[in-house]
Amino acid sequence: MDKNSIIGLSIIGLLIVGYSIFTQPSKEELAAARHKQDSIAALQVQEKAMDTIQQTAVVPVNAADSSLSIPNDSILAHNEKQQFGDFYEAANGTEQLLTLENTKIKVEISSKGGRIRAIELKDYKSWQGNPVRLFSSDSSVFNLTLSAQNRIINTEALFFQASGSDGNKKSVTMRLPAGDKRYIEYVYTLEDDSYLVDYKINVVGLQDLISQNAGYINLDWKDQLIREEQSLSSEREASTVYYRFAEEDVDFISYTTDEKQSLKTKVKWISFKQHFFNVTLIAENSFDSPVVETFTEKDKDYVKSMSASFALPYERKQVQSYNMRFYAGPNHYQTLKKIDDLNLEKLIPLGWGIFGWVNKYLVIPTFNFLNSFDINYGIIILLLTVLVRIILLPLTYGSFKSQAKMKVLQPEMAEINEKFKDDAMKKQQE
Repeated sequence: MDKNSIIGLSIIGLLIVGYSIFTQPSKEELAAARHKQDSIAALQVQEKAMDTIQQTAVVPVNAADSSLSIPNDSILAHNEKQQFGDFYEAANGTEQLLTLENTKIKVEISSKGGRIRAIELKDYKSWQGNPVRLFSSDSSVFNLTLSAQNRIINTEALFFQASGSDGNKKSVTMRLPAGDKRYIEYVYTLEDDSYLVDYKINVVGLQDLISQNAGYINLDWKDQLIREEQSLSSEREASTVYYRFAEEDVDFISYTTDEKQSLKTKVKWISFKQHFFNVTLIAENSFDSPVVETFTEKDKDYVKSMSASFALPYERKQVQSYNMRFYAGPNHYQTLKKIDDLNLEKLIPLGWGIFGWVNKYLVIPTFNFLNSFDINYGIIILLLTVLVRIILLPLTYGSFKSQAKMKVLQPEMAEINEKFKDDAMKKQQE
């Protein structure tokens, strides 16, 4: 083999190695692929579990043969255990409602699914005069899905054991038992004078129940945004899903189109944003590669459907905890900006360039100052309009003066146009 052939083969080898390094998937892409594989495996487990349930279902016997009859309660318990495994005792129950309340919001939590059932803002009214509600029992879903004992467990279908306490920090605990010292627990805490609800998930003693190949627990959050304004179309145009990447960049799904996005990186928070209000789920650390979506049904009376799906890493610890927070409140610039430097104020579009600066450093502070005197919003907007016009007067004075001069000359120009309408040259000279 001559020298040129050796050099050529070496270059080809280097190109192959370089291409394989350049095209190898990132950590985020590997995590997304692993999440997909886990979801497929979980689905296969669910299908297998359903087949098992069908095969072991009790077949009715001849009523005349009393020796072969089986009590209905026993049949029901048997089938529930086949479907829910060690969670079967939570398959039936009576829904209990517990309330967390402070000066700003009222949070209603249901023992069915252990989830927030409704959130009401005390200081705001909808266009119909009712208190603003950002959650309702029939408009939202908040569900934890895990693969355990060759079956899929959805917490939204099960009844939690509820308990609550009062104090400086009001809290509610929802516990889903799965046998002795094994449970899933949700803890909700609400401080005074705050729009933030602390939310903690504790997974205790389930390392032997959760499937060995399950590296994640899935959290699904869906909401049909409740209409708060008289103009449904304008509210839809101002509503979408926002999210902040771990690197502090804030982005959103287009306001005008329905879209599904798979965010192949870490995300600090995800917000379901309406025109004047939002509900935001904030991670203590971050969410890995969530999927977010918006969908509009134009013939329905709600604003939009929004959803977010998270994969919570499960490390098979005796006690595994996930700490989060809900913000449920107004799109108020100063209120959002004060929340731990999370860039939540970027939910409010202030405009591009100089307009953003004017809104940020003039309009918003002035509005807040006037609002501190408890003045009607209509009067505040009128005063702001006058103030902005006065400030812009030096810039617009020349334009107003030119318009006034043209108005004075308009009758003479009309007369010239009429007199020399057939002679363009003479008309221009005049």
